[in-house]
Amino acid sequence: MALFLPESPKFYQAIGQDEEALKALRYIYTVNKGNSPDKYPVKAIMSDPSQEDIEGEGGTSQSSGVFTSIWNQTAPLFQTPHLRNMVIACLIQLGLYARRTPQVVERGMAAPAEALADLRTIKSRVWGDTQRGRVPWA
Repeated sequence: MALFLPESPKFYQAIGQDEEALKALRYIYTVNKGNSPDKYPVKAIMSDPSQEDIEGEGGTSQSSGVFTSIWNQTAPLFQTPHLRNMVIACLIQLGLYARRTPQVVERGMAAPAEALADLRTIKSRVWGDTQRGRVPWA
């Protein structure tokens, strides 16, 4: 299946391959509309100005720029007009998760506490064995 699907146009644009991004968009247009790629109305792709701030000297990314970019791309999901669809998607995902693993929902927050207690027990056993000169994984 991967042979028939191009990389994401966003990926190509992010790595500076605007021509490849345009080819991917033309392919998507051709598949969706059934028209010739020559009829695709977009002729060139402009760089995203918010992505230019992420690149530091020598192409290294700066963490503050990355977090700013993530915030700028995520925050609109929690504002109108996308908020309603975001809430619906989250509720659907929660419903699917709860249906798949009902014991987690039934136990609620007891599950993390039990897991922590199990980790403490394992740690004490391993630590005790290593103090006695026995290594359990050897």
